[in-house]
Amino acid sequence: MKRTVILLAAALFALSCLSDPEPGVFRRPEVRLYAPAELSSTTAVFEYEVEWPGTDAIEACGLCWGTSPEPEPGLETVVSDTPGSGLHRVEITGLELGQAYRVRAFAEGRRGIFYSQERMFHTPVTFESKAFEKYLVSRYDTDGDGYISLEEAAEIDEIALPDAGVASLGGIEHCTGLKMLDISGNPVTEMSLPQPSALEELDCSDTGVRDLNGIFTQARTLRKLSARGMSKDGDKLYLLSRLESLDISQQAQLTECQPQHCSHQPHRQKLRHRHPQPFPQPQSQFSRLPGLHCPQERQSSRRTGNRRHKQESGQRQAHSRRNRSALHGKD
Repeated sequence: MKRTVILLAAALFALSCLSDPEPGVFRRPEVRLYAPAELSSTTAVFEYEVEWPGTDAIEACGLCWGTSPEPEPGLETVVSDTPGSGLHRVEITGLELGQAYRVRAFAEGRRGIFYSQERMFHTPVTFESKAFEKYLVSRYDTDGDGYISLEEAAEIDEIALPDAGVASLGGIEHCTGLKMLDISGNPVTEMSLPQPSALEELDCSDTGVRDLNGIFTQARTLRKLSARGMSKDGDKLYLLSRLESLDISQQAQLTECQPQHCSHQPHRQKLRHRHPQPFPQPQSQFSRLPGLHCPQERQSSRRTGNRRHKQESGQRQAHSRRNRSALHGKD
């Protein structure tokens, strides 16, 4: 009996020690912050865990974050959460693209504030198309964090993603070093290229883009352009003063001599145009741009011009002779 009483007293003393707020007796709470669960250019989602021993309540918990080291609730931005032990999930909003941030989880009770380890993260570039983002991450995620940072996006110089079902290129405007882009066969309807653009080669054939002039305005550095099945009268190719290679096949009035466009019906082959010289300013319609006609038609135009020049020269000579004859008659 005496032994039972001693054991019971020892158990009660142990329980009192767990709830005793005095230093050296109270077990320190643990707060653990995990790697970002989700990141975008303006938001971040984190998970953290709180272990709070004892009977005293948790008064507050959440995330404190900012740009300076060791952020604290009183100094930096705080995202509050429902107080309690266990796993928590919190979203931080209002972030800036490309900015470096520091974050700590915290839990507060009557004993004070307890912090997790500090984590640092950068807000990455957000791409609207998951297929497009997956392609870029697989090739240009140099730090292996599963995202494309602003610095990594600036280093992207080549994108070749034909027939991939990409409907949006949102986010490509941050790829400021891009020089080659192949999005042929994708249902893309709009393109917002980096500015200033370094793009030299573009294949947008068979896409949903209908305003090529918008592309020409953004990418005047283009040297090679493929826009099969897309060009039309009114496209301002003359804006591309550096253009050397042009493929606009499947566009009858521009790439193929037809009876309604050319009097030389034997010339029926499709042409791949190469223009070593810059395009001159057109006088009226796009279809009159030099280099986009049948060679035989150009030769015929030159012969017609030569005959007209000879006729006009003969008329001027005849007029001069008549004037001389009239002067001699008066004498």
